[in-house]
This record gives sequence, C-alpha cells and structure tokens, in this order.
Amino acid sequence: MTDETTDDLPYGARFLQAWKRYSGSLGSFAYADIQRMKAADCEAFIAVLRERSSMLPYATIQLLRECEPEEAARVMFTQAQQAQQTSLMMFLLLT
Repeated sequence: MTDETTDDLPYGARFLQAWKRYSGSLGSFAYADIQRMKAADCEAFIAVLRERSSMLPYATIQLLRECEPEEAARVMFTQAQQAQQTSLMMFLLLT
C-alpha cells in the first residue's frame, strides 16, 4: 500500500489509472512507454504520445494541457469509442 494520494501522483500516472478504469486495459501501450508515462508530468506525457504518433492532434495536446488527467482520459476514451462506432457503422453501410 502506498501513502501517495491520487493528487500526489504525476500527471501520467493519474492519466493511466483513469484510462485503465475506462478501457479495462493498458494493452495499447508498450511496457516501456507505460513506465515513462507513469513518471511524466504533463509536457513529458505529451512528448511520449508524440513519439508514439507523429500526427497527435493539436486538440488532444490542448486537452491534455487544460484538463486534469482524469478528465482528459475520459474525453479521449469517449472520442475513441465514438470513432470506433462510426467506423463500424460505415463498414456496415458499405458492405
């Protein structure tokens, strides 16, 4: 057990905890990236994401900078779910 409260954790650790709550897994991230993200403040977290995707949308960067990590994870997960549903609907309409 740790003495740290959630607010005492770095930005990246808080984001990953929230992301795991929403998605049920961190399987989309490599182990090395997870370790770097856990220790990252907001700007370092963004840098890790930029390394993973050179096309990280500016809106995502602004979201990460302006929101608490838990809120950013919720919004990003919701957007990912909506994109997945839209893709599925398009596939079904076109087949």
